[in-house]
Amino acid sequence: MSRQRATAAGERRKVYRFRNSTFYWCGHLQDDFNRLLLRAMHPDRLTLSRWRCLAVLAEERELTLGELARQTVINKAALTHVIDQMERDLLVARRSDPLDRRVITVKLTPAGRKLFERLLPKAQQVQQRALRGVCEQDHLLVMTVLQKMSANLAD
Repeated sequence: MSRQRATAAGERRKVYRFRNSTFYWCGHLQDDFNRLLLRAMHPDRLTLSRWRCLAVLAEERELTLGELARQTVINKAALTHVIDQMERDLLVARRSDPLDRRVITVKLTPAGRKLFERLLPKAQQVQQRALRGVCEQDHLLVMTVLQKMSANLAD
């Protein structure tokens, strides 16, 4: 290939194309995952926000509302509404910190843990479908790169 053609090809690659953006594909991946997860959990009438709360609290045991908001990527106002509903449905319990009543913590109830354990295989099936044909090494590499990118954008 001539030097002129190589330069022209290089210039075309530098042109911004939204569909070539990492964030475009991350958005599509998240949207597809959410759609399939909602379909799998439809019989239980579970929302994505409720699932995220169940999943995070199953791992962390008990969190403040602020930390739960960060880990579930749900804004605090919306999360308060979700937790109100989950508490009404006896899936979570809320309590004030005895040392600082302004701090509210949330944890799963036995019913919440049971629901999480029943739904976990459905979520795992969706993740396994997404990872079909992806070797473990590539999966770990993607996770590492995404975590670095997230850290780069953190406040």
